[in-house]
Amino acid sequence: MTVSNWVREGMPCRHPGGRGRASDIDLATALEWLAKRGIRPNVARDHALVIPTDQAPDDDDSAGEDGADYKASRAKREHYAAAREEMRYRQEAGELMVAGEVETAVADACTTIRTALEALPDALALRLAAASDENECRNLLADEIERMLEQLSADLLRASSPRDPS
Repeated sequence: MTVSNWVREGMPCRHPGGRGRASDIDLATALEWLAKRGIRPNVARDHALVIPTDQAPDDDDSAGEDGADYKASRAKREHYAAAREEMRYRQEAGELMVAGEVETAVADACTTIRTALEALPDALALRLAAASDENECRNLLADEIERMLEQLSADLLRASSPRDPS
């Protein structure tokens, strides 16, 4: 289950995300909403949650239970801020991709593969009909499939290469 799905199912958020944009979600409210549904997400994994910076005092001189709550809250906020920065770094380093872009690339690849497979009978029908034995049919099929896979591989590699912005 993704954060986007949770938002569609009614998880409270300030601003829903979109293609390549993170949702702006109050973590405490979201976790409470999820807990009511028996869901305990790995927030570090579901890093699309954006943790807002609270308007909290910067001094650590708070005393008593409130001081402990503040310190715990601050530590939690800093932990998620660090996780968010790590995510940004990994995205810039090419280790992470925007899910929408990956979904589009996979859909395009599947369409390309389907089109190539649908063309296979037309490409082979006459040669297979003229084949005199089982081995010749097998070799014709293997050669055509290999040619098709090499072409698909080249097309997918070309599509995944970084594009020149000029």
